[in-house]
Amino acid sequence: FVHDSDDTARHAGVRIGQALAAARACCAGLDVQRRDVAAEAMRLQTLALRAYAFSSQVLPCPPQDILLEVGASLRLFGGWPAIRQGLREGIAAEGHRLQLALAPTPQAARLLARLRDGTAIASHEKLARRLDAIPLEDAPLSAAQRAMLQAIGVRCLGEARRLPSAALARRAGLALIEHL
Repeated sequence: FVHDSDDTARHAGVRIGQALAAARACCAGLDVQRRDVAAEAMRLQTLALRAYAFSSQVLPCPPQDILLEVGASLRLFGGWPAIRQGLREGIAAEGHRLQLALAPTPQAARLLARLRDGTAIASHEKLARRLDAIPLEDAPLSAAQRAMLQAIGVRCLGEARRLPSAALARRAGLALIEHL
């Protein structure tokens, strides 16, 4: 299965999760490389070392995320734009591109980085408004959770968060309530 692809392959129709045979049918001459999970983990550790330049609290989260607590670093480095730029330059020097976000919670930062690179939200109130606007198809939900919410007409996270908790818990379980 396809784990990742470059812009040329994506433009030809190759998609993450696609069977290799289907990917080859979309993109003649596709260059396929086997995934090396151990090498990826080592590389993530190397990139995390770069992040220590901006925070003493760095947490590599395989396979591809690195979380930093930058609250204490904001004043030291002159704010989020300076930290963002420094991280981009450091990771680019290692030959990688970076998607990042600043948010009050690690889960929100991960989601926002994926959806809108460079986003910075410091307050819980602004975060709630931004998360509420996220379309259901972009939300980090299981396929079953997404299907159940879509079946009852929910289109975005805000609509899901406004549903009565007790009724939603009966239909989808407590895990969804806690996640929302």
